Amino acid sequence: MILKMIAAIFLILSFSEAAAAEPEIQIIDSSTGLTMYKYGITSPRDSSKNDLYVLKIDPDRYEFRFLAAVELDSVSRTASRWCSEFGYELCFNAGMYAADNLTPLGYSKNNGRILNPRINYHKAVLAFNPADDGLAPLRIINRGCEELDSFENKYNSMVQSVRMLGCAGGNVWNQSEEKHSILAMATDNSGMVFLLFSQAPISGYDFINNIKALKLGIQQMIYLEGGVPASLYIKTNNYSFDISGVAVELWPLRISGSGFAKLPNIIAVRKKGDRR
Repeated sequence: MILKMIAAIFLILSFSEAAAAEPEIQIIDSSTGLTMYKYGITSPRDSSKNDLYVLKIDPDRYEFRFLAAVELDSVSRTASRWCSEFGYELCFNAGMYAADNLTPLGYSKNNGRILNPRINYHKAVLAFNPADDGLAPLRIINRGCEELDSFENKYNSMVQSVRMLGCAGGNVWNQSEEKHSILAMATDNSGMVFLLFSQAPISGYDFINNIKALKLGIQQMIYLEGGVPASLYIKTNNYSFDISGVAVELWPLRISGSGFAKLPNIIAVRKKGDRR
């Protein structure tokens, strides 16, 4: 009986995470280690296929900046337009935004200006643009085990959103039948940054388990956006990548380009020292 129970538990565990093939690897910039990994994922629940994109960024070689329409001209832009207008190589969602299509949904600030003073119940805060060169260039603050006040004066830019991992690294989301495209960010214990994107609609719970199954050593993860607005744009001298979320009712139609979503707030990335 005990052996049967052990076998049953093993069977459940073996199917609790999606099977991932060896990734396709695109080295975007060998001088900085900027690399895109494309994993082919097979869901254990329904055998559906999904591509999971993982962009690895070294924050010691790249700077992260918060671009907010409310601080500029109140004009939302696609991720590609944000990058082209302001001279950045990489642009993606700076978290979710409120019904006014302008204000960040949770607490946020940028270079001393508070964009939204309200700290809501979401337990993750993305902190970057440090006030001191001795600080980590970027970190994900987990409010379940860290005090936000401890970092308030250490980082000039902050964006609050939903945490995806607990203090011990476990999946903190519940399973749901609701599915949508997902963009998230993660860090490992060395501070390396990962951008994570699933264009295929997926539950948050399954998305997290898929990422954990890749064994990337991720310690913290924050949800940035879901559905059609989720956007990731890269343009360098020798590489381009432009993708956005897809409405559930349109899937499996894969849509290239980020022209469908105009975003009020963006995190923009470029090589340190690059001031085009």
